[in-house]
Amino acid sequence: MSLTDAADMLAVSTKTVRRYIADGHLEAVRRVRKTLRIKLDSIERI
Repeated sequence: MSLTDAADMLAVSTKTVRRYIADGHLEAVRRVRKTLRIKLDSIERI
């Protein structure tokens, strides 16, 4: 799931999603250069 989609699903900003990733609350995989993909199961846990 993209950063924007995750932010929409959680009803927060993309900055907040990045903070969740940095804090370890969300699992994300960095794809080709700057693209981040967030794992859906980590969003469902929040």
